[in-house]
Amino acid sequence: MMPLRNKDILYDKPLIAYVENFMTTDDCDKFIDFAKPKLKKSMVIEKGLIKADPSRNSSEVWIQTNKLKTNEFFRKNVSEFFDVPCNTFETTIVINYKHGQQYRAHYDYDLHSSVKRRATAICYLNNVAEGGETIFPDLNISVKPKKGALLYFQYDFDDESINKKTLHAGSPVISNDEKWITTIWMKKL
Repeated sequence: MMPLRNKDILYDKPLIAYVENFMTTDDCDKFIDFAKPKLKKSMVIEKGLIKADPSRNSSEVWIQTNKLKTNEFFRKNVSEFFDVPCNTFETTIVINYKHGQQYRAHYDYDLHSSVKRRATAICYLNNVAEGGETIFPDLNISVKPKKGALLYFQYDFDDESINKKTLHAGSPVISNDEKWITTIWMKKL
């Protein structure tokens, strides 16, 4: 991992932060190489049930911490940089979007779940020439995938109106590229 830079605050409440060069290009490639042969259709969790959903047409693989050294470094750096204990992290996931694939507007927290999430960290594992942006439609924020950059946002607020501002989407990949990301969700203590 390369030394971390300062974070750019894109929005204050909820906190939405962007960090360039969070992960080295070599580490990004290691995630992709690890995930490629193991990808399966992405699922969603709704009211505690895991199911396929037409709003999400990507592929994914879950990575246990001890299965990839790069994942251990990634988790440690997210923990230290955002001052979030590692023991609140869910399993790391790598997600792949091919041409035309997307994840329509959704929330990462589920008010009906027994597990309350407090934040999401998304690291972009490759550049995408066109499309694939992470969009917060209610905040007019759009983040273009840039290899090694990290997007972090929180939704651990008592004010539901602030939580609702975290509505976000992965826009369709338009170019002939693919989009690769790795994500960690953090649970509320």
